[in-house]
Parts: sequence; structure tokens; C-alpha cells
Amino acid sequence: MGYDRKIKYLELVEQGISLQNAGFIKLEIRDAKVSVQIKVDKLNFYDNDSVPIFLVSQGTEAALGEMNLEQGKGSCFLEVLDYENLAGDISYENLQEIQIRLQNGRYLRCVINEKSEEHEKVAESYPNEVIEAAEEVEVMQEEEKETILLEEEKAVIKPMQQPELGGILLEVQLPKEKEEPALALQMPREEYRESTEEAYKAHRTTRPLASTKWQQLWESYPHITPFDDSREYVKLKPEDLVVLSAQCYSLVSNSFLLHGFYNYKHLILSKELVRGQEQYYVGAPGNFYVKEKQVAIFFGFESFEGKAEPAQNGDFGYYMIPVEI
Repeated sequence: MGYDRKIKYLELVEQGISLQNAGFIKLEIRDAKVSVQIKVDKLNFYDNDSVPIFLVSQGTEAALGEMNLEQGKGSCFLEVLDYENLAGDISYENLQEIQIRLQNGRYLRCVINEKSEEHEKVAESYPNEVIEAAEEVEVMQEEEKETILLEEEKAVIKPMQQPELGGILLEVQLPKEKEEPALALQMPREEYRESTEEAYKAHRTTRPLASTKWQQLWESYPHITPFDDSREYVKLKPEDLVVLSAQCYSLVSNSFLLHGFYNYKHLILSKELVRGQEQYYVGAPGNFYVKEKQVAIFFGFESFEGKAEPAQNGDFGYYMIPVEI
């Protein structure tokens, strides 16, 4: 086998019910060697402990090793020398799940090669590349935001004393250089830079200045009233995002935002009063579904603005992400 790479969620499961996202697992195969990076987080209820890791395939399971959790967090890295014999009779090709067993019947589950029913429901309304990009972005955001990597957490993984583990090399290694996230629908950065610079120059030279930047934007760009009520928004395109603060420029390559724009040919910019402070939001148009909202959260969108509150399945509206102008 040549090369393959997967990034999958870890979910906390209790009595067969998925409760929350709890980290990720990244698998990479080169030739016959399989490397596995595990990141566990957000288990606030869980104290320091060593927990076992199991591989599951077609009703069978095999113990892979153990990892340490400290205050509900932990990281580990391992390498398996033979992808055809990960543990027991389980190979990389027939591996279905990786499970980390906790206490009181709880466990962390990562579905590897078999889509769950929930994943199928998401795929009905969003293309696979967007879901896959969500997984990639979540990993990259976690790595960059927390910078809690293997050498900092000093997490270890220990082989369990079982005969079927022969041929497995487990070791903690320093992380390799980060790769750029493979974002679906990502546009060429140079193309965006040129178009946004031209848009900004045109905006500066042809539009009159107002007393605040919000008023400038309000007077300079078209408006939209998508809900047939008093709510009115500034209508934008991705190249117009240059008017935001520099720290928001990365939105021009946000796959979820571009997906909404390509479907509805516009974005919105709004101003809201939050706890007495003015807060600005960019909205990507779409339809409300619980799973789509979860995908949106992975891309930084924290709320949904629709015609009615609370939103119902299928309602049209905007997934909103906070920005600065």
C-alpha cells in the first residue's frame, strides 16, 4: 500500500448515545508503516488515569495499548510497522473503529472505515468534501489554537503485555511539520489577493467617507432583506471581505463560507448589540439542520440567523461568524 491519510473525530459515547466531540485521531500510512496521532480533549469530568485503546473490526476487537489522560486531556503518537497486522487479525483495510475505554461504561469512539448513520444524514445535504474539510479544519484549529503537542503534554502510550502485539513499535515522537489544511472549495490565494486589493482600492477612491467604518460600509455596499421584515443587512461577496480587519482575511478561503456563497451568490454583514457592545458578523447563507450547524461550528460559525427563533429543520437563514471591521 502506498499512501493514505485520514482525520476522524473522537466522540464520547454512553449507553450507545453520542454525547459530544472529544478530540480526533489522525492516521497516515506510508508504504507498510501506519502512524496514528490521538488527541483527547473536553472530558472535563475525567481525572488523571491510564486508559486502554482497542481496535474494532466486524465484531472482533484487539487491545492496542494504553494512553494517559490528565484532567480530561491527553495526546499520544504511535507507529505500527505492518499495516496488514495492526493488532490480532485486524488490518488497516478492515479496521472499523478505534475505541478508548473510560470508566462507568463510557468510551471514546472513532469511526474509521464505516460511515455511521449520523454521517450519512450529514452527507445528504452537504457534499463529502465539505465534511472532510471540516475534519481537517478542526484538527488544524486545535493544533494552532492550543499548541498542545506531544512534547508539551508528554503523553505516553504503553504496549499492553499481550502476545498479539508482536511486531508493533510504540513510541512518542516529536510532531512533524504541520501541513496546510486541504480545504474543499479553497480558492487560489494569489487570485484572492489581487481581486481583494483591487476591490479595496476601488472602495477607497470611489466611495465617500462617513463618520464610522460601519457607516462607510453601510453607504458603500448594497443591502438585502432576506426575511421580508425589518432586518436589513449589508450584501457582500468574498472579495469584499478585504474591508474587514486583517485578522479576518482568512475568511476568503473558509470552505463553509464559500460553499454558502456559491449556492446563493451572496454573503451578509450585520451589526448586533451584544451585552452593550457592538459586535459584527459575516453570514453564510444556507438551510438549518442540526448536523449542518455542527459542521458550521467547526469552521468558526457560532450561531444561525433565520426567519423564526428557534430555527426548524430546513429553514433558510445565515450561519454567522463574528468578525472585526
